Amino acid sequence: MSLIANISSSMQLSSYQIGLEIDDNSPLIRYSPPDAWQQVNNASDAFTSRYYGETFTRALNFGAEAVFSFNGTGVSIFGGRKSEYGAFGVLLDGVPYEGNSSTQGNDEAAVLLFSKNDLENTNHTVKVIANGPKPFDIDKIAWITELNPQHGRAPVETTTVDDSDPAFQWIPPSAWNTQPEGLQHFRQTTGHSTSQVGASVSYTLNAHDVVGEMISIYGTVGPRNAPYMVQLDDKSLLFYNATRTFYTPQTLLFFADNLGSGNHTLTLSSVQGLSPGMVLEIDYAEVTQFVTKTSIVRTSSLPSPTQPLAGISDHMNTVIIISTIFGTIVISILLWTVYRLWRRNKDVYDRVEEEIKVDNPFDWSQPSNNTSLDGTRNMASKGRRSWFQRLSRLPRSNPSRETLLPRTGGRSGARLTSSQRQSLRQLKLVALFSPVRRDSAQLEDRAGLVQRPEAIEDYGHVPMEGEPAPPNYWQATRRILS
Repeated sequence: MSLIANISSSMQLSSYQIGLEIDDNSPLIRYSPPDAWQQVNNASDAFTSRYYGETFTRALNFGAEAVFSFNGTGVSIFGGRKSEYGAFGVLLDGVPYEGNSSTQGNDEAAVLLFSKNDLENTNHTVKVIANGPKPFDIDKIAWITELNPQHGRAPVETTTVDDSDPAFQWIPPSAWNTQPEGLQHFRQTTGHSTSQVGASVSYTLNAHDVVGEMISIYGTVGPRNAPYMVQLDDKSLLFYNATRTFYTPQTLLFFADNLGSGNHTLTLSSVQGLSPGMVLEIDYAEVTQFVTKTSIVRTSSLPSPTQPLAGISDHMNTVIIISTIFGTIVISILLWTVYRLWRRNKDVYDRVEEEIKVDNPFDWSQPSNNTSLDGTRNMASKGRRSWFQRLSRLPRSNPSRETLLPRTGGRSGARLTSSQRQSLRQLKLVALFSPVRRDSAQLEDRAGLVQRPEAIEDYGHVPMEGEPAPPNYWQATRRILS
C-alpha cells in the first residue's frame, strides 16, 4: 500500500481525504476460487514490467471473483487492456456495473477499468466477476478514505513502528523466529516468523486524546506463507490468506481506519495452511492519526521511507525556521550598518555642534586656559578628550585648517547669521547618516562660513630710506589752497 493523493480537507476543516492503493498480490484482495486466478510477474511476461509493482493477477475461468472491502468515499480498479481480453462485471454494495478490458489498438497496462467516487463515507464491498468467456486482469485497487477529527482541525502524524518495538507482543515468544528467510528484504533487516499454528502477535496503540487513526500491518506473502486471522479490539474475526504464487516482502497484511480515540489492540494469529511448515511473517506497522497538543504518541527511531503525511508539517516547520533565521540576519546587518554610519560621523556632528555656538557678545571676561586671545584652542587642550571621544577614539579637528569667521575675542565666538546656523544644522544631520565621510572643514566650506584670504590692495610706491616722505593731508591741502 502507498499514498497516491495529497491530504485535502473540506472547507469547514471537518475531515481529511486520503488516497490509498494496494497491489494485486495483497491478501486484502480475496481471490476465489484460487485455481481460477493466475498471478503473473515480469519473469513470465515482459509486458508485466509496465504494471504497478510489475505484477498482475488474471482471471482464467468464468465465475472467478475478486472481493475487496474498504471504508471510504470512492474506489477505482486498474488493469490491462488487451486484444484477447473481454468484458467483466462489478458489484459495488450489490449494485451491478459493466466493464470491458478489450482494445482494438495496442495493448495497455495499468489503465483505469472502473471508478466510483460519490459514495457515502462508510464501509463498502466491491466484487469483480468474470462473467464472460474472455479473461481480464487486475493490477491494483485504489480508494479514498476520510478521517474525521472529533476536536476540530488537528495535525496529521504518521509513525512507523518496527517489529523490535515493545508495542509488539509475541505470544508465545518461543514460537517466533527473529531470523526468517530473506531477512535482507525486511525493513531495517529485522522481522519475526512463526510456523506454529495458533501463535499470535498483538500490537497495542497507547494514545490519549488521539482520534481518526489508520493502522497498517506489513509482512510477506508467497508460496510458503500461511493463512491468518485478525481481530481489532473486540470486533469480529477476519480471515485472510497470504499464500501467493510469488514471494513479495513488505506487503500490506491488514488495514483499518477511523478507529476513534483511545487505546486499540490489533491481534494477528497463524492458521493452518494447506501444507505443514507454512509461516506467518511480520515486518512492521504504520499508524496515522490526528494529534492534539495533549497527545502522547508512540514513535519509532527512524521514520518510514514513504511518509508524506508527516512530511507536509515537517516541511512547513523547516520553511518557518529558515525564514526566521534569514530575517534575523537581515535585521542584524541593517542595524550594524546604521550603527557604523552613526559612529563614523559622530565626530563631525560634535565639531559642528561646538563651532556654531554663539557665546554672549557682552561677555568680555578673560579667556579660559584652553582658549587663546583670538578665540582658538590651545594645543595643550588636544590631550583632553571627552569620555565619548576617549571611548570611540574619534579624531579632533585640525587647528591648522581654515577656521570659521574670526572670533571677536575673549570667550565670545563668531556671530553667525540665522541662515548660516540653519545651513550648518542641516549639513550636520545629513553628515550623521551619510555613507560619505565628511570632516568639519568640508561642512564649513559648504555652509559658506570659511573666510578665504582677500586679495592685497596696491597702495602704490612705498618710500625707501633717504627718499622724501609723501605729503600728508594738511600739506597737500595747503598747497592746493595757496
